[in-house]
Amino acid sequence: MFKIAPAIRENVKLKIGMSGPSGAGKTYSALQLALGIAGSWEKVAVADTENKSALYYSGMGPWQHIPVDPDEMEGGYHPRNFIKLIEFAEKQGLEVLIIDSISHEWEGRGGCLDLVDQIGKGFASWKTVTPLHNAFMDAMRHSSLHIIATMRSKQDYVVEENAKGKAQPKKVGLKSIQREGADYDFGIVFDVDMNHFARSSKDRTGIYMPRGEFKMTPAVGKELVEWATSGIEAPAPSPRVVPEDRGEPLDPTNKTHKEGLWKRMKERGFGPEDGVEIFSRMKGKYPDEFEDVVAEYLEKASRL
Repeated sequence: MFKIAPAIRENVKLKIGMSGPSGAGKTYSALQLALGIAGSWEKVAVADTENKSALYYSGMGPWQHIPVDPDEMEGGYHPRNFIKLIEFAEKQGLEVLIIDSISHEWEGRGGCLDLVDQIGKGFASWKTVTPLHNAFMDAMRHSSLHIIATMRSKQDYVVEENAKGKAQPKKVGLKSIQREGADYDFGIVFDVDMNHFARSSKDRTGIYMPRGEFKMTPAVGKELVEWATSGIEAPAPSPRVVPEDRGEPLDPTNKTHKEGLWKRMKERGFGPEDGVEIFSRMKGKYPDEFEDVVAEYLEKASRL
């Protein structure tokens, strides 16, 4: 179960978070960083959740574009779709995947907060949603690619004195739009301000925290990948386990739910009277609880 060995750093795949308000230049900065890591544009892809806005930077070089459109994916920005995205990217011969942005997995249509509302059980809904979110974060952390994940930050304005001594409002980024503690899943987190300067708020390399503000360039990416490959070869990771998606709780007013449940009851040979009783017991439960409910009903009926 346990073993002890000398502490020697292994080679790692970089997992980098990049946060900032709208207009800070997260996509541009991520592309600059990715070029330095990969060494060529052909090995870089942007998974674009921002309505293809990354294509504004297509003139930087021949990098690859993966549109992530909620209208073209069942479940929209469901965490499982982000896992599928990573698995797809791993098969494309890439070195670096930029996910721009992972804020949609949290608060977008079909994302975690939306799923909690759909389930409708308040805090208890997180019992279903948290494993799905954790599976996405695990997929990102254990990916065979270098990953740069951008995050929107909640915006606010502060009043500062400008060079002329007059008060001037300034847009600043505050908290990243992701689950509390998301920074723990990254080795490095860069915060990008409205002047397009980056500052590290988390840095396991020990390189960037003392550096203060700096412009993101390919040289930074090259420096990072040299650090990441200066250890020993790491063992192959264990296969990822993705939790089963339980779907939505059953709603008797939902026509699709109602038809699906009646079909299952007919397949089991239940008549109208039995069906009504089982249907009432299934209200608010998940489809995978059907057999348990049937077993309880039959056990009760056998005692009568």
